[in-house]
Amino acid sequence: NMKVRDIEVEVNVPAINGEPDYDLIQRLWWVALEIVENKKDLVNVALEMRIFKGSNATLAPEIGFDYVCSIEILRSMTFNEEQEAAWREVCLAVFEAWKNERDSNGNTVAIRPHWGK
Repeated sequence: NMKVRDIEVEVNVPAINGEPDYDLIQRLWWVALEIVENKKDLVNVALEMRIFKGSNATLAPEIGFDYVCSIEILRSMTFNEEQEAAWREVCLAVFEAWKNERDSNGNTVAIRPHWGK
């Protein structure tokens, strides 16, 4: 077992002709990757993405979403206070960047943190 610091965000990806908006998904990924690339020393475990259908489960963060782009960023727990502050800045930068993304109709996309992480 390994303890990690973790942020995971669920982003609503509207359907276009029954398929996820892959252009939006690509933008979300590259925004996260750019931010993480500049802070490689802070993100030393994983940057991962999953795409799946939304849910109608009451407590699911993706309730009511068409499709979901879930992006998770992890780092090891071995860090000092300065790195902890920088880690929070990375998480905030990614969250803020995703919050400003728009779907193919120009609407802001709904984003929610993964409740358990």
